[in-house]
Amino acid sequence: MIKQNRNTIFALVLLTGAFFCCSNTFFAYVPKNVQVNGVQIGRLPHREAVSRIRERIAEEAPTISLQTPCGEYVFSYPEIGFTDDAEEIVKKAKRNKSYHCRAAYFLKAEDVVLKNICEVCSVSPVSAKVSFNGKFTYTAERYGRGCDFQKLKKDVEESLSGSFAPITLSCYAVRPEKTVEDLKGETVLLSRFSTSFDGDYSARAHNIALAAKSVNGTKLEPGEEFSFNRIVGARTRERGYREAKIISGGVFVPGVGGGVCQASTTVYNAALLSGMVITRVQAHSLSVGYVEPSFDAMVSSSSDMSFVNPFSTPVYIAARTGKDCVTVEFYGKPSGLTFQRVSEVLSVIPPKTEILEEGEEESVKVHAKNGIKSQASLLVYRNGVLKEKKQLRKDTYQSVRGVRVVKRQKGAEKPQEKEGNEEGTS
Repeated sequence: MIKQNRNTIFALVLLTGAFFCCSNTFFAYVPKNVQVNGVQIGRLPHREAVSRIRERIAEEAPTISLQTPCGEYVFSYPEIGFTDDAEEIVKKAKRNKSYHCRAAYFLKAEDVVLKNICEVCSVSPVSAKVSFNGKFTYTAERYGRGCDFQKLKKDVEESLSGSFAPITLSCYAVRPEKTVEDLKGETVLLSRFSTSFDGDYSARAHNIALAAKSVNGTKLEPGEEFSFNRIVGARTRERGYREAKIISGGVFVPGVGGGVCQASTTVYNAALLSGMVITRVQAHSLSVGYVEPSFDAMVSSSSDMSFVNPFSTPVYIAARTGKDCVTVEFYGKPSGLTFQRVSEVLSVIPPKTEILEEGEEESVKVHAKNGIKSQASLLVYRNGVLKEKKQLRKDTYQSVRGVRVVKRQKGAEKPQEKEGNEEGTS
């Protein structure tokens, strides 16, 4: 029983000591006639004294301004917070003494506030644009604006450290991805090729012009394939094409769309000279007069001419017709290479002896024409130095047997056809 009473007494002593300790903390008073930052806190409880001091510090808190392209931002209390030594002063205050409480100022939620200002004042750049319809039109770029967040943060902290000087947001220009100068460097003339035609043959000239109009303004993205048939479409009367001579079965016959192969041939040669990679091309059965052997490109509903843009930038195609010629131009970013076409006739194929037919008047119904075997090559130069000779293709063009009308004399025998070799060598 005695031991139990002793334990109870000991516990009461501990509780009493704790009470007096707490009382000293919560109910301690500042000595008489104590001033901090001009505020009289004598005989005030410690907590109230600290609160009075901090009210005065808040009243005296600085205001700083930030100039930006978007306007002025002004920061003051309570956006500006502070830390102080008020509690330490109150605890150690002596009677009849004056003290100065030191305050260190900071911008509350500094990173969030300043990043938001930078975001508001930043402007995204706008790249230049180019439009093409056979000619180029450029829309100027617009530079953007960026803000130096790290410098802004440093400037704010330095200002709040004591100078409270106004701050100007540091900005810098942000270059767009493409400028007009960049685009002009990517729309340089790479090649030009022209072929001639008889401007008096209106139907054929019309068809060539119609096909060229479809090709004109074509933009070929990197890796994209150009298909003549897809771009030009079907050559039908409904689409405006007229009847003119075409090659069919080794002879010239009337057909809707005659002359379009000259347009495809002109595109093909311009493509070769610009560095395009040819994926499909087919020769005519007969050689044509508007381009060298093995450089023609026959197109039909079942035969296409196509190529791929191998460059990392777009390629643009312009096509136009004059009174007696069609011209195709390729534009893009120069690769540093230039090209030269070489056509070689390997052998000549003489036609069979002409066919003689009777008629009222003598005339040539079909002109005889040699056939040929030929090959095409492409010479590749860099800075004027030959780097490579590429063999492109070999072709065989049929000969054309002549047909002549003779006037039969009375009593004369019917003219006989003479057989000859169909093929010979040069």
